[in-house]
Amino acid sequence: MKQHFWGLLIAIFALCTPAVAQNSNHYGVTAGLAVSTAADFRSHAGFMAGVRSEFPLSSRDSYLYLSPSAYIIQKGWKDEILYLGDEKDYDFVSNIYYAEIPLTVGYRHAIGSQSGVFCEAGPYFAYGLSGKREVKIPGEDYSENIFSNGLCKRFDYGLKLSAGFGFSRWQVIMSFESSVRKSRKTEWEVYNPKERTFCLGLSYFFI
Repeated sequence: MKQHFWGLLIAIFALCTPAVAQNSNHYGVTAGLAVSTAADFRSHAGFMAGVRSEFPLSSRDSYLYLSPSAYIIQKGWKDEILYLGDEKDYDFVSNIYYAEIPLTVGYRHAIGSQSGVFCEAGPYFAYGLSGKREVKIPGEDYSENIFSNGLCKRFDYGLKLSAGFGFSRWQVIMSFESSVRKSRKTEWEVYNPKERTFCLGLSYFFI
C-alpha cells in the first residue's frame, strides 16, 4: 500500500509537468496548524508539513492551475473517561499521522504585480502511517495502537477546500477538509465520527 501511495504521487507530478512546462511552475514547502474534529468527540490540535506545487494552465496574470501536494498531517480526537480511583475525568487522546496527497484545482486572481488571492478545491487521499490512543491516570498509563487493534482503517479520502493570499514567494493558506469515508472499525462505526480538519498554513516557493 505504501509503495502504491508514493508511486501515485510520482506519477501525478510526472504527468502534470510536461503539460504545462511552457509556463512558470512553482515548487515549495508548506507547514502549519491542523485542528481536527470528529462527531461526538472533542477537537484535537496537530500539525502539517510537506511540499506544495502549482502548475499554471495559462500565462495570464490571473489563471487556473493544478496544485498536487504531499505532506504529513497529524489528526485525531479527544474524549474523556471517568477514573473511579479519584472520580475525576481524564483525557483519552488519539493521535494519527497520515501521509496525505491533495489533488486540487485552483484559481488565482492577481492584485498588483507580486500579490494575489486564490481558492482551490479537489479530493485528497491519505494513508495512516501510525496511530496511538492513550490516557494518563494516577499510577497508570495506558496506550494502544489504533491500527493494530483494528479501531481505524489506514486509508482515508475526502474533499478539500482552500483559500489564501500570496505575496511574492509566500502564501498564507486556510483550508478545510472533510472525510467521506467511515474510517473507524468495530464498535466505532456506531458513532461514525468522520473527521473534519481545519488548517492554517504558510507556504514558501523556491521557484
